[in-house]
Amino acid sequence: CAEAGEPVLRGSEIKFHREQAALLLVPEDDSCFCVLWYPPDEPEYDVYVDITLPAEWSGNVVRVVDLDLDVETHRDGRIDLLDEDEFEVHQVEYAYPDHVIATARSSAAQVQRMISERAEPFGTAWRPWYLQGFGKLPSGASG
Repeated sequence: CAEAGEPVLRGSEIKFHREQAALLLVPEDDSCFCVLWYPPDEPEYDVYVDITLPAEWSGNVVRVVDLDLDVETHRDGRIDLLDEDEFEVHQVEYAYPDHVIATARSSAAQVQRMISERAEPFGTAWRPWYLQGFGKLPSGASG
């Protein structure tokens, strides 16, 4: 679990401090997303997924490049694709290569499908980790 108050870095600079604790999944394979489960007392949101380049691990330190697109689910089951405008701007500003743009879009679509189909890690695999971190599941937990 990521604790409330922990810093989130951009490079070596603190981007912000977490406002609340969350369960964070950073895949060790070549997946292009990182998943954050909100705590059980969060009334509106369930899961937030950053679309990223594959994570780079060095011991217990992970480096992730956020590609702007995000997928967020609500407790009522809605699934939203966020920050498409920011993604469009950054494609030009940072000169994203075509394969990075295509990967980001396909990863966002894949994550939305996985959530809808409750494919792992959005099925039940998260539950033991969530219980370990928060001590209870969110009310009406899906999967």
